Amino acid sequence: MQAEAVQECVTAHMAKNKEQVIAKRNQAAEEITFKVGETVYKQVAKTARNDKTKPVFKGPYKIIHFHPNSVAEIIGNHPNSKSIRVHFKLLRRPHLVPGQSSSEPSCSRQDPK
Repeated sequence: MQAEAVQECVTAHMAKNKEQVIAKRNQAAEEITFKVGETVYKQVAKTARNDKTKPVFKGPYKIIHFHPNSVAEIIGNHPNSKSIRVHFKLLRRPHLVPGQSSSEPSCSRQDPK
């Protein structure tokens, strides 16, 4: 009988802990929002880049249309590009893409000559 009480106590404690973890994760979750006409980069599939030195993101692309279920239709900047449907989780804004130059001034010091 005491084993059943211990089991019940442990189960209740695990359920409470699980709820706390889920609440904390949802609190830190960020809603992904993009606008039509915004410039984005698309994540390349790992199978397409079998080398660590290949870029993780491709682009830039422009968002031209939104579809249901968090899907955006994007098109490349060159004239003959075709539109692609991509889920929002594969898109990044240019300032969040590593290795891309930004229009913001750099913080590095330059020594006067």
